[in-house]
Amino acid sequence: MTVKIQRKIRWINDCNCKVDEILLTEASLWKSKNPMTSIKHIYKYGNYAAVTVDGVKTHVHRLLMEYEVLNNIPKEFCIHHLNGDKMDNSIDNLAIMVSGAHNSHHMKGHVATDKQIEMSSKANHKRKGIKIRRTVKVPLDELEQFLKDGKSINWISNYYECDWGTIKRRINENPELLEAGK
Repeated sequence: MTVKIQRKIRWINDCNCKVDEILLTEASLWKSKNPMTSIKHIYKYGNYAAVTVDGVKTHVHRLLMEYEVLNNIPKEFCIHHLNGDKMDNSIDNLAIMVSGAHNSHHMKGHVATDKQIEMSSKANHKRKGIKIRRTVKVPLDELEQFLKDGKSINWISNYYECDWGTIKRRINENPELLEAGK
């Protein structure tokens, strides 16, 4: 269906998100290169409200913030919901944050479980490109005993199946271990 003139857009809010429909209309028309259909849906895409603009699914919070600054926002930046409600897309509830700061904000005080660490390790192992160092738990008492017995750092790293730098760091973090090796 080809639309030749732009009619007033009526929004059907399928996900019951909080949004200023007038601002959403302006933002959608600003983003679109072509006239849009007169009935548009706001639906849930992932954990966020989204709309389709020129055949591309776009999260409402990102679309509104891009319209607010009148420019595309690079993927290195996140749009943060200040009150924590992902369905509250009112413009005064949105802020632009650098991805690292955004992740730190949400992960503050979070302690990963052993299961999460294992799953991350498996996922990272399958990734192509950069190698991420595997976390190895090296008990201090065992490490101290190996050093007393005169074992080399290479021998200890082979024993724990890790990089020798891991053992070296563990020794540097605990200077009392150097006394045990003498």
